[in-house]
Amino acid sequence: MNKFADKHPVVQSIIIAWVLFFLPQFISQVPLYICETATGRDLNLAGSVLTILTAFAAFYLYKLRFRPLFKGTLTGSMKEGLLLGLPILLYWAATIIISLVSGNFAFKGISTGIIYTSVIAGFMEELAWRHGMISTLLRKWDTADKIVPAVCVSAVIFGMVHALNALAGADLFHTLLQVAESAMIGLFFGAIFVRSGSLLTCMIIHTVHDIYAIAISPEVEASGLITGSIALVNILDLFLCIILGAVGLYYLSPKFRGGIAALWDRIWSRNEA
Repeated sequence: MNKFADKHPVVQSIIIAWVLFFLPQFISQVPLYICETATGRDLNLAGSVLTILTAFAAFYLYKLRFRPLFKGTLTGSMKEGLLLGLPILLYWAATIIISLVSGNFAFKGISTGIIYTSVIAGFMEELAWRHGMISTLLRKWDTADKIVPAVCVSAVIFGMVHALNALAGADLFHTLLQVAESAMIGLFFGAIFVRSGSLLTCMIIHTVHDIYAIAISPEVEASGLITGSIALVNILDLFLCIILGAVGLYYLSPKFRGGIAALWDRIWSRNEA
């Protein structure tokens, strides 16, 4: 099994990502569903806490699987990660302005359902597609020239995963836009992750981003599904996401790759004699 994984790191990273994405959700949501059915109460906030705890547990199981080589990427340099994440504030400001000008702005409030959906997306998607894929790829892709391919592979797969929303009833054309937007945002988050080594920073920013996106978008349901028809504001949003992706590529430019490679050499203990 290890020989196959070593020869096919992309396949191994995808398998690990899916396991990290689905298994913690199953463990956390099944008892939550049983409790909600039995009590008839809204347990979204409790579900959010349980989701966070199971995400952390899954991270440490990954660390246990690759001990003693894997040193961990949970906190890393959160300060650097937050600084690298600042451009998303400009993205939020731009989308608010566009929505106001187009008359498409509709603040729905922040319900416990929106928080729960956003926590699942923010913590589980970062655990799977940033940590699960990128960390696993960089275990074998141990040279500076492999950094960009690792982040790009993760971003593309992350974008494609959102195509599954169409099966859940999301509008087809909105779903196609979401695939492209998610790939660009995945590129941005992936760059933050490899630069800072901080998974927790990506989880927090992603969660806040989803809360914001669902709360101000009239076509996005609390569950995260997108309905309605395509409008100009959606095309402009894609353009802004492409800019975020370009920022991510800048974060991975050659002048930074030496430092990134050194960081991941430490994370995977390659600098130890």
